[in-house]
Amino acid sequence: MIEEQDNAAEQVSEIKGLGVQIAIDDFDTGYSSLSYLWQYEFNKLKIDKSFFEAHAFDAERYGKIIETIVEGVEARDKLDYIR
Repeated sequence: MIEEQDNAAEQVSEIKGLGVQIAIDDFDTGYSSLSYLWQYEFNKLKIDKSFFEAHAFDAERYGKIIETIVEGVEARDKLDYIR
């Protein structure tokens, strides 16, 4: 998917056309990127459990990461949606 994004997006679309649902597992590990969520038509997204376990390990840092994501929202209606 990384090397041939256009071809992969077309193949994912064709597979979905057969009635197959596609999930991405362990998102946020390895080469995963938020841009893939826009490029491919996934039915489900499973975020890697290590992201959520980080709260127990370092709650302050985890909170700052979440806060930074929310701070990136520039429009009030988008912030309301996220909340």
